Amino acid sequence: CRRIDPAYEQLADQYAGRVVVAKVNIDDEPALAERERIELVPTLVLYQDGKALGELVAPSSKAQIVEMVEGLLK
Repeated sequence: CRRIDPAYEQLADQYAGRVVVAKVNIDDEPALAERERIELVPTLVLYQDGKALGELVAPSSKAQIVEMVEGLLK
């Protein structure tokens, strides 16, 4: 999603070394989107050891993403 992309790039820098930030285009990877039950874009999912810790659908701000990540990393 272009709307959240600048914040997403900033978060990649902010959490470098702690979190791997990756993007997946669900139009190019429909099987992955179906398997992970991702229906809306953007959906951010935080994984640890291959298991989803939590997700955030259609975040409205960088602060909202940071709050989710920080809460799940504790």
